[in-house]
Amino acid sequence: MSKTVRDRIIQAWEESGVSAAELSRRSGVSYDVITKLKHRPTSSTSAENAEKLLRALGLTGTASTSLATPPTAFGNSAPSDAALTSVPVYDIAAAAGVGMIVPDYEAVAENLAFPSGYLRHLTTTAPQHLAIISVTGASMLPTLSHDDLVMVDTTKKNIAYDGMFVIRHDDLLKVKRLRWGRGKTSIIIRSDNVRDFPEEDADPMDIEIVGRVIWTGKKEP
Repeated sequence: MSKTVRDRIIQAWEESGVSAAELSRRSGVSYDVITKLKHRPTSSTSAENAEKLLRALGLTGTASTSLATPPTAFGNSAPSDAALTSVPVYDIAAAAGVGMIVPDYEAVAENLAFPSGYLRHLTTTAPQHLAIISVTGASMLPTLSHDDLVMVDTTKKNIAYDGMFVIRHDDLLKVKRLRWGRGKTSIIIRSDNVRDFPEEDADPMDIEIVGRVIWTGKKEP
Protein backbone atom coordinates (compact mmCIF):
# COMPACT_ATOMS: atom_id res chain seq x y z
CA MET A 1 0.00 0.00 0.00
CA SER A 2 1.29 3.46 -0.88
CA LYS A 3 2.32 5.70 1.96
CA THR A 4 0.07 8.62 2.77
CA VAL A 5 1.47 12.13 3.16
CA ARG A 6 1.12 11.75 6.91
CA ASP A 7 3.17 8.54 6.81
CA ARG A 8 5.95 10.24 4.84
CA ILE A 9 6.03 13.26 7.16
CA ILE A 10 6.02 11.21 10.36
CA GLN A 11 8.76 8.91 9.05
CA ALA A 12 10.95 11.83 7.97
CA TRP A 13 10.30 13.62 11.26
CA GLU A 14 11.28 10.60 13.34
CA GLU A 15 14.43 10.11 11.27
CA SER A 16 15.38 13.77 11.65
CA GLY A 17 15.30 13.62 15.47
CA VAL A 18 14.01 17.21 15.77
CA SER A 19 11.46 18.17 18.41
CA ALA A 20 7.91 19.27 17.67
CA ALA A 21 8.84 22.77 18.78
CA GLU A 22 11.78 22.89 16.37
CA LEU A 23 9.70 21.50 13.49
CA SER A 24 7.07 24.15 14.21
CA ARG A 25 9.73 26.85 14.09
CA ARG A 26 11.22 25.56 10.84
CA SER A 27 7.93 25.00 9.02
CA GLY A 28 5.68 27.73 10.40
CA VAL A 29 3.02 25.10 11.15
CA SER A 30 1.55 25.33 14.62
CA TYR A 31 2.80 23.12 17.45
CA ASP A 32 -0.70 21.78 18.13
CA VAL A 33 -1.22 20.73 14.49
CA ILE A 34 2.13 18.94 14.42
CA THR A 35 1.65 17.01 17.66
CA LYS A 36 -1.90 15.96 16.75
CA LEU A 37 -0.65 14.79 13.38
CA LYS A 38 1.89 12.54 15.06
CA HIS A 39 -0.20 11.11 17.87
CA ARG A 40 -3.64 10.93 16.26
CA PRO A 41 -3.61 8.75 13.12
CA THR A 42 -7.04 10.09 12.07
CA SER A 43 -6.07 13.74 12.38
CA SER A 44 -6.01 15.99 9.33
CA THR A 45 -4.52 19.28 8.26
CA SER A 46 -4.43 21.39 5.12
CA ALA A 47 -2.43 20.64 1.98
CA GLU A 48 -0.61 23.93 2.61
CA ASN A 49 0.59 22.70 5.99
CA ALA A 50 1.64 19.39 4.46
CA GLU A 51 3.76 21.23 1.88
CA LYS A 52 5.40 23.32 4.62
CA LEU A 53 6.22 20.23 6.69
CA LEU A 54 7.60 18.36 3.72
CA ARG A 55 9.87 21.26 2.82
CA ALA A 56 11.02 21.67 6.44
CA LEU A 57 11.94 17.98 6.52
CA GLY A 58 13.93 18.14 3.30
CA LEU A 59 11.34 16.43 1.11
CA THR A 60 11.02 19.28 -1.40
CA GLY A 61 9.87 18.07 -4.76
CA THR A 62 7.82 15.14 -3.46
CA ALA A 63 4.91 17.09 -2.06
CA SER A 64 2.67 17.19 -5.13
CA THR A 65 2.93 13.46 -5.77
CA SER A 66 2.54 12.60 -2.11
CA LEU A 67 -0.51 14.77 -1.66
CA ALA A 68 -2.27 12.91 -4.44
CA THR A 69 -1.74 9.48 -2.85
CA PRO A 70 -4.31 9.13 -1.44
CA PRO A 71 -6.11 12.45 -2.18
CA THR A 72 -7.88 12.43 1.19
CA ALA A 73 -4.78 11.86 3.31
CA PHE A 74 -5.13 15.23 5.00
CA GLY A 75 -8.84 15.79 4.41
CA ASN A 76 -10.43 17.93 1.72
CA SER A 77 -12.03 20.58 3.90
CA ALA A 78 -9.45 21.20 6.61
CA PRO A 79 -8.93 24.92 7.20
CA SER A 80 -5.62 26.58 6.39
CA ASP A 81 -3.41 27.74 9.25
CA ALA A 82 -2.00 30.61 7.18
CA ALA A 83 -2.82 33.14 9.93
CA LEU A 84 -0.34 32.27 12.65
CA THR A 85 0.84 34.08 15.76
CA SER A 86 4.21 33.37 17.34
CA VAL A 87 4.68 33.00 21.09
CA PRO A 88 8.21 33.12 22.55
CA VAL A 89 9.70 30.03 24.18
CA TYR A 90 12.09 30.92 26.99
CA ASP A 91 15.18 28.98 27.92
CA ILE A 92 14.08 28.52 31.51
CA ALA A 93 12.13 25.85 33.37
CA ALA A 94 9.39 26.00 35.96
CA ALA A 95 9.70 23.13 38.36
CA ALA A 96 6.89 20.72 39.07
CA GLY A 97 8.93 19.60 42.04
CA VAL A 98 11.60 21.16 44.20
CA GLY A 99 12.15 24.12 41.89
CA MET A 100 14.74 25.38 39.46
CA ILE A 101 17.02 28.29 40.26
CA VAL A 102 15.99 31.26 38.15
CA PRO A 103 18.88 32.10 35.82
CA ASP A 104 20.30 35.59 35.65
CA TYR A 105 19.06 35.89 32.13
CA GLU A 106 16.01 34.37 30.57
CA ALA A 107 16.69 34.07 26.84
CA VAL A 108 14.12 33.52 24.11
CA ALA A 109 15.28 30.21 22.64
CA GLU A 110 12.71 29.98 19.84
CA ASN A 111 9.09 30.70 18.98
CA LEU A 112 6.07 28.45 18.60
CA ALA A 113 3.44 29.29 16.00
CA PHE A 114 -0.25 29.00 16.89
CA PRO A 115 -3.30 29.57 14.68
CA SER A 116 -4.34 33.13 15.50
CA GLY A 117 -7.97 32.17 16.04
CA TYR A 118 -7.01 29.40 18.43
CA LEU A 119 -4.78 31.75 20.40
CA ARG A 120 -7.59 34.31 20.65
CA HIS A 121 -9.78 31.54 22.01
CA LEU A 122 -7.23 30.97 24.78
CA THR A 123 -6.72 34.62 25.70
CA THR A 124 -7.20 38.17 24.47
CA THR A 125 -3.77 39.07 25.86
CA ALA A 126 -1.24 40.32 23.31
CA PRO A 127 1.47 37.77 22.36
CA GLN A 128 4.25 39.89 23.87
CA HIS A 129 2.72 39.22 27.30
CA LEU A 130 2.70 35.45 26.80
CA ALA A 131 5.58 33.08 27.47
CA ILE A 132 6.16 29.38 26.95
CA ILE A 133 8.47 27.51 29.30
CA SER A 134 9.21 23.87 30.02
CA VAL A 135 8.39 21.97 33.17
CA THR A 136 10.72 19.82 35.25
CA GLY A 137 9.98 17.40 38.05
CA ALA A 138 7.01 15.33 39.19
CA SER A 139 5.03 17.40 41.68
CA MET A 140 2.27 18.28 39.20
CA LEU A 141 1.65 14.71 38.05
CA PRO A 142 -0.62 13.59 36.50
CA THR A 143 -1.50 17.03 35.11
CA LEU A 144 2.05 17.91 34.05
CA SER A 145 4.98 15.61 33.40
CA HIS A 146 8.67 16.30 33.10
CA ASP A 147 9.49 18.23 29.89
CA ASP A 148 5.90 19.31 29.22
CA LEU A 149 5.38 22.87 28.01
CA VAL A 150 3.17 25.53 29.57
CA MET A 151 2.05 28.86 28.16
CA VAL A 152 1.88 31.59 30.79
CA ASP A 153 -0.29 34.70 30.53
CA THR A 154 1.77 37.21 32.48
CA THR A 155 -1.17 39.62 32.82
CA LYS A 156 -3.20 37.12 34.86
CA LYS A 157 -2.04 37.15 38.47
CA ASN A 158 -5.31 36.96 40.42
CA ILE A 159 -5.23 33.73 42.42
CA ALA A 160 -8.93 33.98 43.18
CA TYR A 161 -9.40 32.01 39.95
CA ASP A 162 -8.74 28.27 39.82
CA GLY A 163 -5.81 27.06 37.78
CA MET A 164 -2.06 26.71 37.76
CA PHE A 165 0.34 29.60 38.19
CA VAL A 166 4.03 30.09 37.58
CA ILE A 167 5.62 31.72 40.61
CA ARG A 168 8.98 32.75 41.98
CA HIS A 169 9.37 31.60 45.56
CA ASP A 170 12.58 31.33 47.58
CA ASP A 171 14.54 32.25 44.42
CA LEU A 172 13.02 29.27 42.64
CA LEU A 173 10.69 29.14 39.66
CA LYS A 174 7.72 26.81 40.20
CA VAL A 175 4.41 25.86 38.62
CA LYS A 176 1.78 25.31 41.31
CA ARG A 177 -1.84 25.81 42.28
CA LEU A 178 -2.46 28.70 44.64
CA ARG A 179 -5.19 29.76 47.02
CA TRP A 180 -5.50 32.24 49.82
CA GLY A 181 -5.09 31.00 53.37
CA ARG A 182 -7.44 31.99 56.16
CA GLY A 183 -7.91 35.73 56.35
CA LYS A 184 -5.73 36.19 53.26
CA THR A 185 -2.68 36.41 55.47
CA SER A 186 -0.92 33.58 53.65
CA ILE A 187 -0.91 31.80 50.30
CA ILE A 188 -1.28 28.04 50.13
CA ILE A 189 1.01 26.52 47.49
CA ARG A 190 -0.33 23.16 46.33
CA SER A 191 0.99 20.42 44.05
CA ASP A 192 -1.23 17.95 42.20
CA ASN A 193 1.00 15.11 43.39
CA VAL A 194 -0.13 15.58 46.97
CA ARG A 195 1.21 12.21 48.08
CA ASP A 196 4.83 13.20 47.56
CA PHE A 197 4.61 16.99 47.80
CA PRO A 198 2.68 18.42 50.76
CA GLU A 199 1.11 21.88 50.74
CA GLU A 200 3.22 24.89 51.66
CA ASP A 201 1.98 27.90 53.59
CA ALA A 202 3.83 31.00 52.38
CA ASP A 203 3.92 34.69 53.17
CA PRO A 204 2.42 36.62 50.20
CA MET A 205 5.39 38.97 50.35
CA ASP A 206 7.69 36.03 49.56
CA ILE A 207 5.86 35.07 46.34
CA GLU A 208 6.03 36.74 42.95
CA ILE A 209 3.24 35.56 40.67
CA VAL A 210 4.65 35.43 37.14
CA GLY A 211 1.32 34.54 35.53
CA ARG A 212 -1.40 31.97 35.02
CA VAL A 213 -0.97 28.83 32.92
CA ILE A 214 -3.46 28.98 30.03
CA TRP A 215 -2.19 26.14 27.80
CA THR A 216 -0.15 22.99 28.18
CA GLY A 217 1.77 20.98 25.61
CA LYS A 218 2.14 17.35 26.57
CA LYS A 219 5.20 15.31 25.72
CA GLU A 220 3.99 11.87 24.72
CA PRO A 221 5.76 8.94 26.42
